[in-house]
Amino acid sequence: MAFHTGSRGRGKVATVGQFLNNVCERFPEQNVLNDYDRKQKWTYRQWSLDSQQLVRELSSMSLEAGDFVMTRFGNDYGYLVAYGGVARAEGVIAPIGLRMTRKELGRLLALVKPKWFLTSASEWEEIEETVRQSSIVKIGIYTEGTWTWSDNTPFYPARKPDHSLAHLRFTSGSQGEPKIVALTHYNMIYRVGNFKHYAQEGDVFYLSIPFVFRPDRLIQAFSVGGEIVVADTVYPEQLVRIWQEEKVTFAWLVPTIIGLLIQLTPEQIPENLLLRGINTGGAYLYRHWEEKFEQLFGVPVYQQYGLSEGCVAFENPIEKRSGSVGKPTPSVQVRICDPDGKEVPAGEIGELWYQGDNIMQGYLDRPDLTADTLKDGWLRTGDMARFDKEGYLFIEGRLKDLIHSGGLKFSPREVEEVILIYPGVQEVSVVPVSHKTKGEIAKAYFVADRLIRGSELRAFCRKYLADYKIPRQWKQVETLPKLASGKVAKRSVGQQN
Repeated sequence: MAFHTGSRGRGKVATVGQFLNNVCERFPEQNVLNDYDRKQKWTYRQWSLDSQQLVRELSSMSLEAGDFVMTRFGNDYGYLVAYGGVARAEGVIAPIGLRMTRKELGRLLALVKPKWFLTSASEWEEIEETVRQSSIVKIGIYTEGTWTWSDNTPFYPARKPDHSLAHLRFTSGSQGEPKIVALTHYNMIYRVGNFKHYAQEGDVFYLSIPFVFRPDRLIQAFSVGGEIVVADTVYPEQLVRIWQEEKVTFAWLVPTIIGLLIQLTPEQIPENLLLRGINTGGAYLYRHWEEKFEQLFGVPVYQQYGLSEGCVAFENPIEKRSGSVGKPTPSVQVRICDPDGKEVPAGEIGELWYQGDNIMQGYLDRPDLTADTLKDGWLRTGDMARFDKEGYLFIEGRLKDLIHSGGLKFSPREVEEVILIYPGVQEVSVVPVSHKTKGEIAKAYFVADRLIRGSELRAFCRKYLADYKIPRQWKQVETLPKLASGKVAKRSVGQQN
């Protein structure tokens, strides 16, 4: 079954740097960043001036267009200055997160072989030794608006410039090996045109996701002169207070934050919130959470879907569908396929494939992985999905997460949806465990606001699930392990004793 929304055509498109110049000229006096914890704000004009100063400094040190520049910042102004400067200088930016260990950093440095490294003074001491034992030639340390530069003698040669690329994103393979997603300028600015059906000029966006994981969110906010509000908190009462104080109109949240917010009572929700909606993606949002949030806050939750390799490919229109990640964005073509790559009949579940102008150039230096993931231009997602009659897409689970029990297969997500309905259950993750006769059975790890016995949950599940899908083992835990992106770390869940 295929859906096609038409092609925009590639044509000649702007670079990310040209795009940033344009938005700064259009919205000079509007705030680009609001650091709530530090009580600091910066306008698009100031950001442009600081980014242009970085361009001049990089140019004076002979940065070439296409040079690879690795950066390490948090959700702060330093990230924006580095991003704006490197993009305007037409470098290839490779941002990494703060939670990355020195060992992981060393591995990525060896794979990317960047020539430049930019970071903040607060991060430098911890990683200096690792960075200096790499391909890095120049190091820039950012402190309160000023860059301090030092030379480095590289341990091995840096990568040659690549003029076709704009951005590198890092993801993990099935065995945890890093994969480097190579994105073009067009990949990065593709999302702007699909965003304005619910955004308005001057919107105030709250972003709970690390900048390094969602550069497309930044691009979207910039496109409407939006102000990005950041704060270092996950406490629901504090979040809604920040939204009220800073007049937030749209919030970008990971599903786990939505799961926390629905624990508030109606009395804890300020009446004068300006919030018009929530956008979420990056992980599955349980329908129970979605519906409860909408009931509690009175605003829609817009789900979307896209891999790092394919940017956002599906999002809900204003006429959203509960439980759905929406419809294909312009230029995206979709197939729902069986294991042999043949399209399944309409309405049936299969693996989601898609192609379009948002698809990555490939994995850096890994033509083998690129060939496995891209089949004649089609991105194989590894996600099981189906379309309804109106063309809304529903994600049914990860292909690799299916539990094989006694010759039958089922998705843990279906089981988790049921368990979350039970009063008191706040989070749950269902994983397979080995079984002598059935091959695998389900085990449920759950977080609750009170002590709940597995026998209670088992009896509850019998009302909604076939017997072979009901977890045979249950474990109540204080918390579920999370990745830096906010997703539940499925691989680590089963290691909790």
